[in-house]
Order: sequence, then structure tokens, then C-alpha cells
Amino acid sequence: MTIYRSSSIPFSLSSFRPWLLLIIWFMVEACVFLRYGVVQAADSPLYISDAHGILQGYLPADRGIWYSSYSLFLAFVFFLGENVTTVVVLQLLFSGLAAIALYKVVDHLFNNAMTAFLVVLQYLLWINIHQWDAYIYSESLFTSFSILSFATLAMGSKRWHRAVAVVLILFTFFIRPTGISFLAGVAGYWLFHRKEFILLSKKNMILYSLGLLALMFFLINEMLRNYIFYFIDSYSKAEIIYPGISLWIEPPTPLYIPSITQEPLIQLALFIIGNPFYFLKLCLMKGFLFVASIKPYFSMAHNMLIVTILYPIYALAFYGYKKLPASASKTFILCYLSMQTLIVSLTSENWDGRFLIPLLPFVFIYSAAGMSAGWESYKQKKTLDTL
Repeated sequence: MTIYRSSSIPFSLSSFRPWLLLIIWFMVEACVFLRYGVVQAADSPLYISDAHGILQGYLPADRGIWYSSYSLFLAFVFFLGENVTTVVVLQLLFSGLAAIALYKVVDHLFNNAMTAFLVVLQYLLWINIHQWDAYIYSESLFTSFSILSFATLAMGSKRWHRAVAVVLILFTFFIRPTGISFLAGVAGYWLFHRKEFILLSKKNMILYSLGLLALMFFLINEMLRNYIFYFIDSYSKAEIIYPGISLWIEPPTPLYIPSITQEPLIQLALFIIGNPFYFLKLCLMKGFLFVASIKPYFSMAHNMLIVTILYPIYALAFYGYKKLPASASKTFILCYLSMQTLIVSLTSENWDGRFLIPLLPFVFIYSAAGMSAGWESYKQKKTLDTL
């Protein structure tokens, strides 16, 4: 995946780069802790209750299953006699470990310390990511462990590295329901590595494809079991942004509602088939608001700030994606981003935009690649102009 020479990148900070990033990380996390302290929001009691249940020998049930890694993390902290303040401090530290892992994996993939510096700089300066370090919510740990898992997967070369990667991936998958998106990225990474073997025969290709599809359908169906009622209810109300925000879309009359006796995935499929154009409008609006990140209830200044900062990052990420050669890591990021966008489009965008947070570090990998590729192209053009 190496496409740039380190010498081609400007303003080399040499060995001071990591120290500069450490200083920025400390300042950001200190500001977050001083500003927010420890925040318990709507779902925090569920995680805390499940954590105490684990300590008493009870496993999380119902939708708590899909947050079981986060509840296990809380249970470990409580087992040590600590409290939610320690949880937040550990989330801050895991965020720092994720920054180190992000630097290492990007340097490994691109063989370019400056590109790694640009990725981590974006990660640290995007304050909304680190805001969630102060919450007793799963976003912070999920974001950190997504990075740690990806780094272990991409950099591991020995058998025990792969074993650690599997453990981290499974832990990450059960931190929150959107772990299914991360798992899709892992599947893409694995398939890229196995493509030569798979392509040896049509039989292998069919078996691998059917096996992965069956696994994904099973997992999605089981996840939907705890959520399908709420999803169908939100569709019937034309909910675009949770909770209860509809935007210029009205449900049709009559609206087809499938029987609740069907399997969750069948209910979803029947609703789509029964209301195709209405469902398409909902999906497109949700997907747009998710990627665009702007919200109708944000101030004009807030939305303009998002457009001014985030959209150039998107443009650079798209440019970087085009310039990068095919690789397992590139496939992982594409599958992860695509699956999460699809899931939000099928469900609903959250009012605070937090579903985008875990994806941003991987978007920054593409955008830093775009910056490096753009600088290389500029240097080459400048050299030709002087000849």
C-alpha cells in the first residue's frame, strides 16, 4: 500500500512529531474532562445495570446482548472497586492508545510518517470524537477498539498476532449493535486475502459467498429481533432523525405493515416490498443526513462550520481512495463505511450525529492519503514546469 516517499512530504517534524501529538492529545482530553466530567445519558443505566448483573452471574439479555462487551468493561471496573469516573479515565486512555495504534498502522501501510501524522492530527483535533470519552456510552470504547482491532489485523504477521486480532474483533463486535458494520469490514479484509484461493474454483467462490451471506443474515436477523418493532413504528411515523423528527415526508395511505409473527428480517423485507417508493425516500433522506452531518435544528453557523471543515475532508478522502492501490486495508475501510451508511439509512440517524463518530478515523486515513497524493502531484507538476 506504499505509494509515497517520506522525503516527498513537506515540513518534516522529525522525531518531534509524536511528542507534538502527545501534547495535543493531553490538551484535548484534559479539556474534555474539565468541560464534561462524567456524563450519564439515557442508555447509561442499562449498561450499568447489566454490568452489576454480570458481577452477580447474569449475562445481559435482550438488546443488552449487543452491548455486552461494554457492560463487561464496566463490570471489570466495578469489580476493582472503582466507579464511573474511572470508566471515563480509562476511556480517555484507550483513546490515546487508539491514537498510537492509528499512527503505527498508517505508517506501516504507507511507509510514511508524515501521512500517519496527518491522520492522527485530524483524529485528535476532531473534538466531537473525544467528547464521547466523557460519556458512559459505548461510542468511545467502540471507536478506540475499532482502531486497535484494525491495527492488529493489518500489522499482525505471526499466528499469535492473528489470535489477538480475533479476540479484539469479537470484543469490538459486541460493544454496540453497529459492530456488524465493523464485522463487514473484517469480512472484506479477509476475502481480499483469500481471493486467490477462492478464485481457484467456482465451487470455493460459491461456498465462501453463501457462508458469509448466511452468517450476516443470521446476525442481522438476531439483532433485529430486539429492534424490529421500533423500526417499523418509526417507518410508520416517517421518522428520519431519532427521536421522532420527520422532515417533509408523509407516510402513504394505506401503509402496508407486515405481521409481527414473521421473522424480523422477513418483516423488514416485506415492509420494503410493500412500500418501495416511500421506503426509498426514507432511506435516501436518512443516508444524506448521516453523511452530510448537517441537521435542520443546528444553527446556520454550526452547519456552515460542518460544510467548511468536513466536506473538504470528504473530497480529499475520495481523492485518496482513488489514488490508493487495491489492498485488504482499503477493502476493509470501504466495507466498513458502506455497511454503516447502509445501516443508518435502513434505521434512523441520531439527533446528535454520534453514529458517524466511529467512522471518522478511517475517513481520515483516506483524506491524509489524498493530502499526500495531492502534494506529490503538485511537486511533480512544479518540477516539470521548471524543466
